[in-house]
Amino acid sequence: MHSSTEIHNYIIDRLIGNGAFSEVYLAVHKLIGTKVAIKIINYERIGEEDLICLIREITIHLQLEHPNIAFMYEFFIESPYVYIVMEYVTGGTLLDHINGKRNIAENTVRNYLIDILSSLFYLHRGRSVSHRDIKPQNILISNEGALKLIDFGFSNCINSKGFDSFVGTPGFTAPEIIDDGYYDESCDIFSLGVCIYSMIAGHFPFDLQNTNSERLLSQIGELEIPPTVSPELQRLIRMMIDPNPSTRLTLDQILCFPWVQEVVPKNDRFSYFLNPIDIRFFLSMESLNMAHRKPVLDYKKSIIESLNTLGFDKKKALDEIRRGIVSSESAAYFMLSKNRVIVEDPIPQIVPKKSSSSSRHIALPYAKTKAIPRAKKPIILPSLSGDSIQKPTSRTQIPNKKGKQIQ
Repeated sequence: MHSSTEIHNYIIDRLIGNGAFSEVYLAVHKLIGTKVAIKIINYERIGEEDLICLIREITIHLQLEHPNIAFMYEFFIESPYVYIVMEYVTGGTLLDHINGKRNIAENTVRNYLIDILSSLFYLHRGRSVSHRDIKPQNILISNEGALKLIDFGFSNCINSKGFDSFVGTPGFTAPEIIDDGYYDESCDIFSLGVCIYSMIAGHFPFDLQNTNSERLLSQIGELEIPPTVSPELQRLIRMMIDPNPSTRLTLDQILCFPWVQEVVPKNDRFSYFLNPIDIRFFLSMESLNMAHRKPVLDYKKSIIESLNTLGFDKKKALDEIRRGIVSSESAAYFMLSKNRVIVEDPIPQIVPKKSSSSSRHIALPYAKTKAIPRAKKPIILPSLSGDSIQKPTSRTQIPNKKGKQIQ
């Protein structure tokens, strides 16, 4: 295993998460000082279906820009690894928050719902994307208390035919997905409803090992909501987890629901022009060379000058952000822009600390040892009702039925 504390323009701090085939590190941009999360995946050790999910995760997430979605700054490939550099959100996951408080106050739950609802309006109505794996582990909380959606590995572009892949996380997956038929983006509403219940009750409502639709339908029908929950919120939860997708609440109906309207959300958080993401041509790792983000036409001149001060090629940076090219220059532009940083004098370059008795190099997976095999059965997520709860370290995936290709 190769020991290093530096990847491109980033100094590695520490490991903050891992999965079956990935590791996530906290890092710092050595020129700017911005903290980032770097997800590292060995793409040669994952199966064909997981590779498709990885390609979609990169190509879709790269084109998303919303205050309630963690921002992707850049990605780069050094065979056999792909490095995804993302916004570092400091407040932990929603699951951590639920475990810490057990049951969250309704006013806070309402604010959290509005945040994720806004991101879904953007995804469904603006970018024509369904997330398909909404759960507390995939929702981060900023220091300011705003929620940010992460992990687009199961996401896909919405189409008139619908989806038929058996994906998601047991306990949060809608019945129509388990039924092995076609379904649409309303599956995200069901999953969000399960999250709302978990926040208000302090535990998950459904069996986290179950992949049987009849059993799930029975659990939905028998679900008891704590009597301390207001009647309107109880009604909202039941209508969001309606097993029938045709009568399940829509985004507009949730937004107009009386309990939600007790705090009138700003309309501009829920109005988006349709600008669908097109991923049809991204079928291999090689095709990622064509991946791009939305071009920036109304750029900030002060940020461009700051890049120049930091030693970046100003003309190259301007050309790349105008064309949506993914590069170290465009990544630096977004870091400065989103953190509202103006550089008048060069920032001293951050250098890795030398190994000592109190500090050592982080071992990065340049020559990673044998990968952890994906479990054939669903992984059991931690119960919220336990005394000691550990943060999940890998994505839980429902096995793909009949060997069908992920769609």
